[in-house]
Amino acid sequence: MAKIRERKTRNLNQVKCIKDEMDQLVVKGQDIKQRRRRYFDNLFNGENETMDTQLDDSFDDLNRCFVRRIQELEVKEALKRMKVCKMMGPDGIPIEMADEWRSTLVPIFKNKGDIQSCSNSRGIKLMTHTMKLWERVIEHRLRGMSHITMNQFGFMLRRSIMEAIFLIRQVMEQYKEQKDSHIVSIDLEKAYDKILRNIMWWALDKYKVPTKYVKLIKDMYNKVVTSVRITDGDINVFPINIGLHQGLALNPYLFALVIDEVTRDIQGDIPWCIYDVPHFIKTLKYDVRIVMSIPEITTNGKTKKLKGQQLRPPRDAPVSWYATDALETMKKYGAIYLSPFSHRLAEDIDNPELQRLRCRVNYHALRFKPNIMKTSSEIVNKLRSEGHFMSIHLRFELDMLAFAGCFDIFKPQEQKILWKYREEHFAEKELIPMKIRLKGKCPLTPEEVGFILRAMGFDNRTRIYLASGELFGGKRFMKPFKTMFPRLENHSTVGPGKLEENTQGLAGSAVDYMVCLLSDIFMPTYDGPSNFANNLMGHRMYYGFRTTITPNRKALAPILIDRMEGRHIGFERIRRVMSNTHFGAPHKRVHPESFYTNSWPECFCQTDAKNHADRCPPDNINDVLESQFQSEEEMEEARASNQTDPSSQIEELTI
Repeated sequence: MAKIRERKTRNLNQVKCIKDEMDQLVVKGQDIKQRRRRYFDNLFNGENETMDTQLDDSFDDLNRCFVRRIQELEVKEALKRMKVCKMMGPDGIPIEMADEWRSTLVPIFKNKGDIQSCSNSRGIKLMTHTMKLWERVIEHRLRGMSHITMNQFGFMLRRSIMEAIFLIRQVMEQYKEQKDSHIVSIDLEKAYDKILRNIMWWALDKYKVPTKYVKLIKDMYNKVVTSVRITDGDINVFPINIGLHQGLALNPYLFALVIDEVTRDIQGDIPWCIYDVPHFIKTLKYDVRIVMSIPEITTNGKTKKLKGQQLRPPRDAPVSWYATDALETMKKYGAIYLSPFSHRLAEDIDNPELQRLRCRVNYHALRFKPNIMKTSSEIVNKLRSEGHFMSIHLRFELDMLAFAGCFDIFKPQEQKILWKYREEHFAEKELIPMKIRLKGKCPLTPEEVGFILRAMGFDNRTRIYLASGELFGGKRFMKPFKTMFPRLENHSTVGPGKLEENTQGLAGSAVDYMVCLLSDIFMPTYDGPSNFANNLMGHRMYYGFRTTITPNRKALAPILIDRMEGRHIGFERIRRVMSNTHFGAPHKRVHPESFYTNSWPECFCQTDAKNHADRCPPDNINDVLESQFQSEEEMEEARASNQTDPSSQIEELTI
């Protein structure tokens, strides 16, 4: 009954009077029409002055030959993409027929609140199907000649909302950690309705859209009029001078183009833009066909877009699951997307070539963008100019400590912060800090790291590059370590301001990764659920078994507990434990050691192999890094030689 009463209050047919701007009741039919007209005229047009932008015809003169006529096939394809049973516009004609063009119709829908107030009603501008068909043809062409950055998520196809949520969570994490963070809230709905037309023409001009297309789009907005439908009939038409049409596929894309161009100067790389995608595709082109978007398919003369079917792989799924369940689902729907994707393939696989493919992906195909590689190389060269250096991945941040549950070394106020973070982000679990510490599950404190290094013979002349986030507990925990090892560097201190500008956000973590990869010695302080440390250890082993110090935290735990409780211990006990580590040398992988940490022997190679994929990488990682900065001219020459030498192509294809 309550719902029925609510529906009745929203029934505009029951409205016999409305309120004017002064909240006075208007009861005459003609006065009601005038009031509605004034309200929607102000809503759609506001107080913005219309301006025009002169288009640069010089670019169009060079490209006019590429602007072909609209083809019958394009119209048919646009018709296929249009949905039937949609609300009709002012022509009253469904999709199967077409007549009128630029006029729109605004039916009124009731919002919550006073039914007599115009502000509590909303209107939707309905276009004719003729216009919808025409703009779909233009929209299809426009998408083919323009590119919107990956920073845009609103009104964009194949942009996951999960990616946007991930970015927001990063900003919120920075806020919680009291780091500088900035959020600007934009009402996209209002921005969409109020966008100035001259700004739209300016953005299209900036994107170098041929003037012919711009004029076609301007023609869609030339002398546009609308009418509002109320209970007493349609009010007199009035012009619409700003904003975008609603219900058209072209206009959300136009809006995204405008927002992209307006914000271009303040945009930065999003997290997944730190990788060199063209290099990734090129490196794996003989193993896997990689595309940037799902292609359209044509069957029986009909073209359709594939929509990926979500599939949840089991954790550590065997290859057989992908060859059966995943493949069958892909055949049924044409495309699948896997979610979640972390730890969804078993580490131990019987097929040696699949294991080698993993290494080709991890150590050859995955590469950071050239600007990150260049910054990393400059930092390493600056560090090497003063001699050897070691790098330490110091995991002592809030999230890792809360995950590990090692709270006993912190002050009561700090423990409250850790408990609160754990309750918000991790599953409930009984925690006994001493048991966790004895199992070697606690990250090493900075002081414990310094104590271990001193026991191994490193003194205060040792130069150390620290890769870490914001350390929890701050100066209190770092002070003893700095006293033992004063020559500390990070990506913010090692270079001038130009380098620091290139090491912000995840780009900074990428630079840290490369510097640690190239350092003479690397030491992780926590290799639990740390992809950074695990991948680095495997990467360093792959490129010549480079020296890596991996403390056995479980064996060291009793010694460090004795020291924490004030009992005197000598360096000899620590040296005995550390002497049993592998220091990056080849050794057989034993569970629970990860394949990504130690891919020996599956991914190791032949010194005199004919096929390039079988050859060992150079021992000198600096040579590898330098080879990745080859010029585009050299890359083009290599491509040309591959195309003109059939024998080399056959050899590559038979890998």
